[in-house]
Amino acid sequence: LSDNNVFDISPLAHLSIKALDISNNPLENIHDLFENESHLEHLQVNDTGFSRNNNLILSVRENHLEIAKNRVFILNSEGKIIKGYYPVKILLLGNHGSGKSQFLNYFLSGKLKEKSETTDILQIEFFKENTSSILPNA
Repeated sequence: LSDNNVFDISPLAHLSIKALDISNNPLENIHDLFENESHLEHLQVNDTGFSRNNNLILSVRENHLEIAKNRVFILNSEGKIIKGYYPVKILLLGNHGSGKSQFLNYFLSGKLKEKSETTDILQIEFFKENTSSILPNA
C-alpha cells in the first residue's frame, strides 16, 4: 500500500496480515493495527504522517513494527490517542404525517411516544454517545 495516498488503515485492523508496507502515505494514525491481537510480523511506516509527527527516523530497509508498537504504547499511556465517532448526519425525508419525528424520537430514546407534536420545517437533534451505540469507531 505504499505511495497510495492512504489516510485510514482501520479496515485492515481485523485482517490476518503478516507484512504491511504503508510507507510514503499521509497516514497519521496507526493505532488500529495494534488494538486487537495482531498477526503482523513486518511493518514499514517510513515517510508517513505518523513517522513525521513522532519524529521517527526510520531506515527504508528495517522492520518498523517494534518501533511503531512502542510509540503507540507511549502515546496511549500519555492519553494522546483519542477514540471518537465518525460525524454522522441523518436526513429524514417523507410526506407529511409519515412518522419521521416518531422514528427520530424512537431512535434517540428507544421509546415510542403516544402522541408527538408536529415538526414545522426543520428539527435538529444531537445523538448522545453511549456504550451500546452501533455507530462505528473513528
